[in-house]
Amino acid sequence: MHYIEIKNINKSFHEGVTVHKVLDDVNLHLNEGELTILLGRSGSGKSTLLNLLSGIDIPDSGQIFMNSTEITLLKEPERTIFRRKNVGFIFQFFNLIPTLTVNENLHLALELTDNFTQEGKERAKFLLNEVGLYERRNSYPDVLSGGEQQRIAIARALVHNPGIILADEPTGNLDFRTADKVIELLDDLVKKSGKTMVMATHSRELTGLADRIIEFKGKSIIVSSQRQN
Repeated sequence: MHYIEIKNINKSFHEGVTVHKVLDDVNLHLNEGELTILLGRSGSGKSTLLNLLSGIDIPDSGQIFMNSTEITLLKEPERTIFRRKNVGFIFQFFNLIPTLTVNENLHLALELTDNFTQEGKERAKFLLNEVGLYERRNSYPDVLSGGEQQRIAIARALVHNPGIILADEPTGNLDFRTADKVIELLDDLVKKSGKTMVMATHSRELTGLADRIIEFKGKSIIVSSQRQN
């Protein structure tokens, strides 16, 4: 059983009377524990696919299965609950809540997923140690560097122990040296915890980490390579 299966997915967007088709009859499967990189230019459909995987958007047609759950059959409230419990997000612009401390940002993620328990709080502490920022737990995001904020965002994405991590251009707002360190940390943490990760990027420099590379060509995708373990 594949962890994620995408069958005959089509997705278009309407702009006035114009219809823009982004994904055309896409089929894809991803295995548990894999790091998959979605590679393509801006506007090629990478973020659209991430939104479909998370259940934020639904396709015009086709099916998406995640860990045997057909999320395309779920109603919006059900997709929201499924997403909160099963998916961790990492964004380009961090999306930390500025009025909450580092600790409170992680604890909020636990509360939203019904994991605000002693075990959950211990996991938050563990992850802050893993990303090297436990000593900054009472700081607010605006006093942290971009790299530090993204490391906190990684901890927040993992704190409720989701099965899948979705990352949308996670280094796009960082300088090259900081980006390299953040990706190395993310790869290490996700692999150690056995998570399945899908990362959208336009940077070919990151493809060496991938178990699978999905390249966007027009409205279709091509599995362009796969690392042999």
